[in-house]
Amino acid sequence: MTATELPDLQSQRPGVALGLDRVGITGVRAPMGSIIRIRDGLILQDPLISVFVNLPRDQRGIHTSRSYEALYEVIEEARGSKSRLEEVAERVARLLLLKHDYATKSHVRIIGNVLREVKAPKTSKSSFERIRAMVGASGRNEDGNINVSLSLGTEVWGVTACPCAQKVISTLLNNHQNGSYTVTHMQRTLFRASLSPIESNSVDLLEFADVVKSGMSAPLFQLLKRIDEAYVVLRAVENPLFVEDTVRIIAHNVATRFTELPDSTTLQVRVRSIESLHEYNFEAELRSTLGEVRALKRGDR
Repeated sequence: MTATELPDLQSQRPGVALGLDRVGITGVRAPMGSIIRIRDGLILQDPLISVFVNLPRDQRGIHTSRSYEALYEVIEEARGSKSRLEEVAERVARLLLLKHDYATKSHVRIIGNVLREVKAPKTSKSSFERIRAMVGASGRNEDGNINVSLSLGTEVWGVTACPCAQKVISTLLNNHQNGSYTVTHMQRTLFRASLSPIESNSVDLLEFADVVKSGMSAPLFQLLKRIDEAYVVLRAVENPLFVEDTVRIIAHNVATRFTELPDSTTLQVRVRSIESLHEYNFEAELRSTLGEVRALKRGDR
């Protein structure tokens, strides 16, 4: 019996004729680290991949094997070469629409980690910093012309020190040194930012992560000796920031640094503080265009 003689339930009409926005496979693991080009010889660690297509109202289901085939074929084609993460996602998004000829939209999401060596601020002891990479590719087939829109995101951890508690403590202690070195509570804080749409070679992932880190009171390190730890604490309390402050600083610094990106580029920044004095966490988010951020007058920052 040939494949064409086998029953094809996916192509049947559904009992309820509703189109679906996204149908696909999630959490796929593949050896992409060997084909992804990251600056300084770094590789993408343990990526998780999800791929989707839309489903028209007159089709019961997608042909799932075609989704995995699209991913596998792109990875196999890239073996022995080095490609940007955005380029791989774009190729998969295009191939999904060629294989699922009934679909008009596709989406690819790749999330992985880059481990970069960093040095402690005083002893220069080396440790690894984890930078999360998040890439999205959304394809659209319009009368046989496939266009793909790309997004790039990053996620890093840092420290925020509370300016409110610091100022109140300074006042209670009658300290008139503008709060310098005054005790306050600090939080481990998660910083996330994304840009869309972008060109595949327009934003360097590690540089983007460093710009996001500029909004922290202080960075995190996995290895700190006593003098290093003291230095990080002092740096944090010298630069106390509300979560709201960090979101605004990151947005300003991204818009200022990546001047080659058009004003229409969408920037999303989300910062979550893992609170040390409360049972809950605290979060702030901004969604804007780079043009809107750049239009602010200096006195409005």
